[in-house]
Amino acid sequence: DVLIVIAHELGPITSSSFISSLCIQSSKITQTLPFSTLIEAMTEQYANYSFIDINLPARAWKLKQTSLGNEVESQELNELFTLLWDRLISRSECKNVFFIAAGSPIYAIGNLINTKEIESQVRGCFFFSSSLFIPIINPTRSAWYQRNSHVIVPSQEPTKKAISNASPGFGSCFSSG
Repeated sequence: DVLIVIAHELGPITSSSFISSLCIQSSKITQTLPFSTLIEAMTEQYANYSFIDINLPARAWKLKQTSLGNEVESQELNELFTLLWDRLISRSECKNVFFIAAGSPIYAIGNLINTKEIESQVRGCFFFSSSLFIPIINPTRSAWYQRNSHVIVPSQEPTKKAISNASPGFGSCFSSG
């Protein structure tokens, strides 16, 4: 009945050597999986909920106003999420799909919203952003996105306060403080 796609960068990673952003040697890292306890609890309680948990390597973000990160990595993430959508989610009969994302996957899901017909299946997007850089949804989809999103962003506003002057292309933004 419900499919929840959780997409995030891995929890804290300690490395004994340089790690390429999309290639990790498990013998060289220690990692935590922040959503595993939640997924286990939800799976035990709700038999009709399914989960896809996409863990990507943590990145040292160096975002600038003119750049949203590594172009090759962004394209790889777009291809990964497009493949996930085209080959699995859109072919399923599930009409209650939710995306929960933090970090770089936010942009790949934003690309899906801008390029695929998702409105009949996706019921909500919940994004946790550590910066004010969030995907901009094109005008033809921004009204749907604003109704179906909760985007948590840092701001000077009190925690949980709706950011009323956010552009519709940014979704329904709320302050993380």
